[in-house]
Amino acid sequence: MYTRRATLGALATTGVAALAGCSLLNDPLQREAEPAAVAESAANSTGFTQDELVEQVAETSVEINNESRDLSLTNWLNRYTRAAPDIELDAALFGLLTTPTVTVAGRSANPLRRLDRERLLQEMLDRLGVVPIENIQQVGERQVTVLGEAAPVEEFLAETEQEVSLRLHLGDRTHESDLLVLFALHPELLDLTGDVDTLAEGVVHPTERS
Repeated sequence: MYTRRATLGALATTGVAALAGCSLLNDPLQREAEPAAVAESAANSTGFTQDELVEQVAETSVEINNESRDLSLTNWLNRYTRAAPDIELDAALFGLLTTPTVTVAGRSANPLRRLDRERLLQEMLDRLGVVPIENIQQVGERQVTVLGEAAPVEEFLAETEQEVSLRLHLGDRTHESDLLVLFALHPELLDLTGDVDTLAEGVVHPTERS
């Protein structure tokens, strides 16, 4: 496990957040999330191991009282993998992203918070460096207990360019001023939905940054 710092251009497709009447004019517009992790017992029981914990700084702009202000958001991405032998895929993947739920004038100033489900799914694929996939279709939704509360987890089917069928899982909930997004991917041939639920139920937030 290791930690590295990455700087992101703030979701260029989201543009500028137009927010008026903010009370934060005199405060530095910097917010930092706390990282999340999977409890060691849950990871061990499913055969997943932590790959890396990455600090990502995203920069965007907000408009406050007709003035543009820079906003810096520190996010954390925790990646877990599991070997998937005998198929054309390096690993099954489970990722946890935490990002601050900063609001200005009662509206979210975090670009991730304003993404629809399709774009949030693509954002997680990009951040986790998943190989290009296509033909993404939602096929279901279930409830999973995450940090003591039920959270909806959507299921998708997709294919790689080599026509390997994949199952994807996407869920999110807020916890202690952070938005927590969980994502999992595995070959459809491997029935890992139960393991994904075990990992989700084993989420710890906040956790150590090491």
